Amino acid sequence: AWLVFVINDLPNTLEPKTVKPSGVLFDNVRVLSMVDETSVTQSLQAVLVIGDKITKIAAAGEINAPDGALIIDGRGYTLMPGLIDAHIHLNDEAELAAYLAHGVTGLRNMSGYPFHLRLMERIANGHLLGPDFITTGPILNSRGPNELVLQTTVTTAEEARLAVRAQHSNGYRHVKVYSNLTRAAFDAIIDETASMGMTVTGHSPEGARTKGIPHSTPFEIPWEASLGRGFTTFEHIETLVWHGLRDKLDQQKMRLLAAAIAESGEAVTPTLHAHKRLVLIAQTQGTYLNRPGTEMINPLVTWFSKSAQQYWRQVDASVYEAPHADFFLSATGLLHEASVPLLTGTDSGSFGIIPGASVARELELLV
Repeated sequence: AWLVFVINDLPNTLEPKTVKPSGVLFDNVRVLSMVDETSVTQSLQAVLVIGDKITKIAAAGEINAPDGALIIDGRGYTLMPGLIDAHIHLNDEAELAAYLAHGVTGLRNMSGYPFHLRLMERIANGHLLGPDFITTGPILNSRGPNELVLQTTVTTAEEARLAVRAQHSNGYRHVKVYSNLTRAAFDAIIDETASMGMTVTGHSPEGARTKGIPHSTPFEIPWEASLGRGFTTFEHIETLVWHGLRDKLDQQKMRLLAAAIAESGEAVTPTLHAHKRLVLIAQTQGTYLNRPGTEMINPLVTWFSKSAQQYWRQVDASVYEAPHADFFLSATGLLHEASVPLLTGTDSGSFGIIPGASVARELELLV
C-alpha cells in the first residue's frame, strides 16, 4: 500500500518530525484510483494511512485523524500509487533518494553485484530508506560485441550451470541473460534456473554475431528460440526489433511478432526513453545532457561515458536513430494492442537518464 504525494512544493506539514506519527491523514486531496480500468480520479477525498496500510477512504472532512497523526492538507495535490521503474542499473545508494523524490517506490535492478544484495537486505529490514528493491545477479553472456567486463562470461553448458548455482548460493533469485550467449549456455541456464526456482529475464540470445548479421545473414539462434522458455520479461523494444525483425522496420512483421509474444505469455519492458535520449542528444548536439536534474546522475557514470556522449553529440539522428525511435513507439503500440503486458522501465544508470524523473518521460512515451 505504497503511496506517493505528488506535489510541487513540500507543505510545512512534511517537515521532519522528532516523534513518529501514529498515522497520516491526507485530506481534501484528489485520488488517482487503480482499482480497475474504469476508475477515475476523484477530487475532495480523505485517505487515512496507519503504518503501511490504507485503512479508510471517504469524502473530505469525514475522517477523524487518530491522536498523534500527521494531517496533510492535499488541496490542489494528487495522491497516487507509487511508481515502479522495472529496468534500472543502480550505481550507488544515493540514487535511492532520487527515486523516492520522484514518487518511485519500487525498483528492479537489472545487473546485480554483491552491494545490491546488502542494500536489498537493509531496505527490507528498515535500516535504509529506499524503494522496494529486487535485483538480478551479474549478467550472463558469452564472448562477443556486447561483452562487458562486469558481466559473467560463460560459453559451455557446464560453465553456465556453475554460474547459475553460484548466483543462487550468493543470494540472487533472478537471472539476466544477454545477447551473445551460445546456444549451449542458454539452454543450460534455462534448465538450471528452473531447477533452482529462479526467474530469467533479459535479451533474447543471438549466438555469435558474424559478418552480415542481421540484414544479410540470419542469427545463429533464431528469435523464436526464446519464446516459451520461461522468460518473465524481454527487455528493450529495440532488442525485439533487432533480433525478432532483423532490424527491419516492418509494421506487419511486428504485428505478427506481437501476436507470437502474446500467445507465448512473456511481458516486455520497452525502455523507450533509453533510445529516445540518444536521439535528443544528437538533435541538440549534446545540450540535452545538461538539462535540469542531470546533477542527480552518478558522476562516475558521466565520466566513464565521455566518449559515448561525444559520439552521440555528432550523430545525424535523422539517418537511423529518429526513424527507429518512431518505429519503436508504433511497435510498442502493437504489443499493447496484442495484449502483451508492458512494464515501465527507463534503463536509468546509463548516461543522460535521470534517476526517478525519467519514469515520467517513459510514461509519456508509452501513452
